Amino acid sequence: MTARFVQSPLAAFAAALVVLFSTPSVAVAGDGNGGRISGIVEMGTAGATLQETMVTLLAVDESGASSTGEQTTTDGEFAFDAEPDPARRYLVRVRYQNIEYLSQPITLTPEAPEATRDLVVYETTREAPDLSIESSVVTAVGLDRAQAELTLIRQDTVRNPSDRVYIGSEDGVTLRTPAPDGVLEAGPLNELEKARLEGQVVANETPLRPGLTAVSSAYRVGYDRADDRYVLRVTAPLPTDRLVARIPQSFVRAVEPLEGAEPAADEELEGERLTVVERGGVREGEALLVEWRGLAGSVATNPLTEPLGAAIGAAVALALLLGAGGAAAWWRSRPDRQAGVDA
Repeated sequence: MTARFVQSPLAAFAAALVVLFSTPSVAVAGDGNGGRISGIVEMGTAGATLQETMVTLLAVDESGASSTGEQTTTDGEFAFDAEPDPARRYLVRVRYQNIEYLSQPITLTPEAPEATRDLVVYETTREAPDLSIESSVVTAVGLDRAQAELTLIRQDTVRNPSDRVYIGSEDGVTLRTPAPDGVLEAGPLNELEKARLEGQVVANETPLRPGLTAVSSAYRVGYDRADDRYVLRVTAPLPTDRLVARIPQSFVRAVEPLEGAEPAADEELEGERLTVVERGGVREGEALLVEWRGLAGSVATNPLTEPLGAAIGAAVALALLLGAGGAAAWWRSRPDRQAGVDA
């Protein structure tokens, strides 16, 4: 059984950003027409001085993405001419010490042709701060019954209390996340991140900015078809406020929390009801355990049942760049590998 969906505008926007980030920028001169985007780049690390910084204005519309201009600033100030167009979104991108910073999207119209965006950058460090995790959420997003496999997405919201970006030790790894049982494959969600499976651990290289940073990864896991169940183990790599496991109700017949985990209120996303289990206040190495039973049932498909594809990665990349409020973009439809629940 296969579900097919049309790519959403947000997924297309995110995919365009991935292309833009992964290829050299080509400057396209803006014609101005009275539009202007300006702002200031500020240093957020105490005692540090802002060095020469490259600022780029990006434009994304239905035809794709382009760089409309670049400037080098030494005092932090920047300004770009930009065409007012309600169908176009602009973003200001700053690259400082090899870390990318991206503004919230900007829309200019003839009625409101000017906008201001200020960005804060930070010095980097290889010395690990006192990291902790606000929440670790694992969601089942794909079910292949023929292969007895599940596709999972994990997002760890990491708390960095310092005023420097942690870029990891010499190997660049910033967070090592224990993989779930039965892992067959694991890696990053998109081309903007780096993650690799090392035995039973996923090594993530996402820079951890001051405050909260979302670190995401995707997993393909196998389960015993004869037992028709899977026990998910979500292990805390750091002291964690809350561990969460979510699965669409159409995937399973029963969900049983194990060893200290507790049922939480159901959630709804893109019209799909999710059964949620959680465990709070865990130490490093402790885990949430939940048993998902009855995976062999025949159910209807929906957007949440599609395996991970390129555009879901792009949507997640955009969500991470623009903040946790963009998390709903994870579940927008994808243009390729559009298989649903395979009966």
